[in-house]
Amino acid sequence: VSVENQEYANKRIPLLMQTPARVRFLSIEPLLGPVNLREMAHRDDWHVDALDTPDPSCRVNWVIVGGESGPGARPMHPDWVRSIRDQCQAANVKFFFKQWGEWLPFVYHDGKGGRYLNISVKDTNKRERIVVGDPRSRDVNVRRVGKKKAGRELDGREWNEFPAGPPHAC
Repeated sequence: VSVENQEYANKRIPLLMQTPARVRFLSIEPLLGPVNLREMAHRDDWHVDALDTPDPSCRVNWVIVGGESGPGARPMHPDWVRSIRDQCQAANVKFFFKQWGEWLPFVYHDGKGGRYLNISVKDTNKRERIVVGDPRSRDVNVRRVGKKKAGRELDGREWNEFPAGPPHAC
C-alpha cells in the first residue's frame, strides 16, 4: 500500500495486514510527514504494529521511502526518513530509500561549530531554498536541486535492501 503520512498509515496499513500475501510492502512516497509503523491508531480501541506480529509471516516485509518530485514537489525532513529506517532495522524489516525527490537537505552551520547534516551541495545557483520544520525534530535547510542531483544517499550510503519473502502466506 501507499502511505504519505501517519493519517494514511493508520487507514491503509491495517487493511494490508489483513490481506493474505507472501510479501507485504509499504511504498511510503512521497513521504509528507513523520510515520510511526510500530503503533498506528486503527480504531479508538485497537492499535496495529506493522513491523512485529505474533506470526512473522504476517507482517510488513519491505518498506520503500521516497521524496516527492515534479513542479509542485514538497520537501521531506530527513529525520522522517531516518525514523522509518531505524524502525525497520530494529524489527529486521528490509528498507529501501528510493530518492530525496526535488529537495536535498544541505549542511547548515549554526555559527557555533555545530553542523546538522553532512550533505554538500555544489550547486550555488538561485534555486529555491527553504526550511523544513518538524515539531519533534530540528528545522532543516533544504535546497531544490532536482530529483537526479538530489540522489538517494541517506547518511552516507544508499539503502537497497530487498525482501526474500516468508515461506508461506498467512
